[in-house]
Amino acid sequence: DWEKQLPFLSTKWNGSYTLAEPLLALDTIYNGAISPSGNQIICSVKKANKQEIILFKRANNWSKPVNLTQTSNIQGGYFYWQNEEELYFYIPENNGDIVKGRLQGNRLFITNRLASLNTPNGTEFSTWLNEQNTMIIFTRYLEDDHTEQGFFVSFQLNQSDNDKWSKPQRLTSLPYGWNPYITKDSKQFLYTDGQDIISVPTKVLYLEIEQLKKIAKRK
Repeated sequence: DWEKQLPFLSTKWNGSYTLAEPLLALDTIYNGAISPSGNQIICSVKKANKQEIILFKRANNWSKPVNLTQTSNIQGGYFYWQNEEELYFYIPENNGDIVKGRLQGNRLFITNRLASLNTPNGTEFSTWLNEQNTMIIFTRYLEDDHTEQGFFVSFQLNQSDNDKWSKPQRLTSLPYGWNPYITKDSKQFLYTDGQDIISVPTKVLYLEIEQLKKIAKRK
């Protein structure tokens, strides 16, 4: 059941990941993400056609869940933590948009609706940013238009304003998928096709990205 998935947690010990164990504090979720410190987990839970946003914090143990949809009147999912307070995520408006938000206490605020990345009819979701916050990769799906289905990349246009992005361009070297992630050594690109976690070398991908970056600068 895609809408009721069991979260598992694995931690790295002496260079290797431990056997994954169920994260019982979260019960069942739709999707979720761990913050950079490892002390916060934000997740989406589907209830009665709503995508409620739930936050857990950890000191010694995981806290009771905070329902950010109730405190902030925002639905969403497919989160990417930029830092412990700022994150990118999906909201169901306009068939699905990417927005940027900020956590303040037990409330979540949308700080940028990222109009340059979103379309009126397509679904945009599931982002990844590089460490310099100069490149964003996300998934777009527009029904019956294969040119608008897949991974898209956009580049920062103004270093003084890191929310100004170029027109997204499709990464034709990749098939359709979501949950993009480039490893810290920049050698592998990970994503899911809904069945498996897939890893491909970034050598060809980075050649395409560099070409698209040149095109974006000319525009």
